[in-house]
Amino acid sequence: MTPKEKAIEIYEKFYYQLPNSLREKAKDCIAQECALISANELIEEAYFADGYYNRQDYWKEVKQAIENL
Repeated sequence: MTPKEKAIEIYEKFYYQLPNSLREKAKDCIAQECALISANELIEEAYFADGYYNRQDYWKEVKQAIENL
């Protein structure tokens, strides 16, 4: 899965969990912020896991893709 595809997948998981009573823009902002928090946590974990530095690069790309949504 490409970083962009993963970014969309994570974003959508948060987006569709939010109540429909929220305005579209609010849902978008909240989902994007939650996805960024998730990506940052995974970047940190990848940094501390031995031998997985390439995964850190992948999650950094996912984070960049989320920011561009």
